[in-house]
Amino acid sequence: LEAAQNARAELDRRVDDLIYAYSQLPEAPAWFRYGLGYPPDRENYASWLTEARAAIAHRRRYGVDHPLMPRG
Repeated sequence: LEAAQNARAELDRRVDDLIYAYSQLPEAPAWFRYGLGYPPDRENYASWLTEARAAIAHRRRYGVDHPLMPRG
């Protein structure tokens, strides 16, 4: 169980690093800006982060490259 928790934490860290990298681009991709609604409102940040993590993991896992839709 501990190994699974550590793996999940590492995956979240890597995805969070990708979210940060996208947010620092001079012009973030359209799927990130418009599809995920970046930057999120302060009160919606927690739910936005959950959705952003899921969308980025999905894009990476399945090779999604749709320019506007986060999950293709």
